[in-house]
Amino acid sequence: MNEKIKVVGILQNAWSTYWREHWPRNFWLEALKRSRTGQRLKHMDHEKIDMWYDEITPKIADNPRTVLPADLNYMRGYLNEQQPKYIITFGMPAMKAMVALRNEYKHPVLCVPHPTYRVVTNDLFIQAREHLVKGFDGWHQYKQGKEGVIISKI
Repeated sequence: MNEKIKVVGILQNAWSTYWREHWPRNFWLEALKRSRTGQRLKHMDHEKIDMWYDEITPKIADNPRTVLPADLNYMRGYLNEQQPKYIITFGMPAMKAMVALRNEYKHPVLCVPHPTYRVVTNDLFIQAREHLVKGFDGWHQYKQGKEGVIISKI
């Protein structure tokens, strides 16, 4: 039996005009799935990947443009609980938060643009998904270039 690869996907922060203090995870996941971000994240789905999505903070912004500061203790909590094989960050705030935890977590990390970044393509996420399935060490970053996806070690 093939065991699934545990991956933690880190986004910047949730936003809602309804939820303020605590957004129950099941409601948040449903809203994420229906959102523009969630539509792009569908490209990360794979039968070999067990993906756990979370944010850099449990706080909820009031609009999609607000970026709240990372709560490193919150992140430590779910990283320790989930014990992923790989971590994937979506967007610069998530990448910076993981850089702040780099000395504590030695997991391989894949950094990709935020799913709603205006120039990112579905192909970038498909390639990132295949990178996770294939396996890797260290830190890698995917950027969207005019000619295609640019992959570098960081």
